[in-house]
Amino acid sequence: MIEKKLISVIVPIYNAESYLEECIESILRQVYVNLEVICVNDGSTDGSYEILMKYAAQDNRIRIIEQCNSGASIAKRNGLSHSRGEYISFVDADDWIESSCYFSAINSMSDYNADLFVFNYDFDGEVQGNWINGVVESGDIFEAFYSNGIHNKLCNKVYKKEVFDGVIFPKGRDIREDACIMSQILLNVKRVFRSDVVYYHYRNVSTSLSHKKQYSNKELEGCYCNDLKKLTILWEKLPNKHVQLSQDFMSLFERVLFQHRKFNSFNIWELLYQFIEKNHDELLLNIRDKVWKMLLNDCRFPQEYRIIYHKYVVFSMKSCSIYRILRICKFWILNVYNSEYLKL
Repeated sequence: MIEKKLISVIVPIYNAESYLEECIESILRQVYVNLEVICVNDGSTDGSYEILMKYAAQDNRIRIIEQCNSGASIAKRNGLSHSRGEYISFVDADDWIESSCYFSAINSMSDYNADLFVFNYDFDGEVQGNWINGVVESGDIFEAFYSNGIHNKLCNKVYKKEVFDGVIFPKGRDIREDACIMSQILLNVKRVFRSDVVYYHYRNVSTSLSHKKQYSNKELEGCYCNDLKKLTILWEKLPNKHVQLSQDFMSLFERVLFQHRKFNSFNIWELLYQFIEKNHDELLLNIRDKVWKMLLNDCRFPQEYRIIYHKYVVFSMKSCSIYRILRICKFWILNVYNSEYLKL
């Protein structure tokens, strides 16, 4: 009966011709053979499509879906919408998996009635996970997620398909979209089985989005929104971690302050202020830094972002650590002469 359960393996592909064959072959040689391999070609302009056609002619388990270049998140969502399996897995087109991966996953999930199978992985040969084999019950899942015992990454896992019910995939070409998606998935998971065996091999590719030296406003905002979504879910599920999560929130706020290009253009501000307004008193209790206490009070009913920013800069220069002052000065020097929004 176990062998009859179909796994849908979703492979988002964009200009991956250098590594795609190794990726596809590692999936096709799985010991567990009841697979459908959904290859979502995300508008590739290299030879990726021809490689996919070659393998599809050889193995009828491969299905090819074409889409305009929209990013990995949309490709994964598109693949999921076309999936027919009881189980879901993702493999990035420049990575590869061990041949026993899905056999171990299906057997462990069946034996332990798990909704999610998490396996170890390496990154350019360096093992990443540090956990012990075994079950994580529902009450401990978000503790494990916060402590990195369940990684953000989507690809080192096998899922029951129903855990994707209600999950919203980010629409942009974002970085850190996995964190946003994974935090939502875990809301639907009752039991996790973790394996310390390395079944997945990530390849560090210099052309990937995470290696860009400078991101667009839209990419940055997508990153901020993804992190805030994860943090909001953790805040709800881990009331015992609110002190640490308050610090995490203020770190995110600082990233937005210092990494943006156009201060008033981001929709992320509205989301940040909603979180502050809802949790203001507890944030204020947990934050000891004078600057953040001032900023939280100013942000409770925001009218003009530039005024808040100006107050923050002036107050920080009088009251903050040398490290933060240097960050502020660097930002000021790089931006003050060509940023009209700083002129008060």
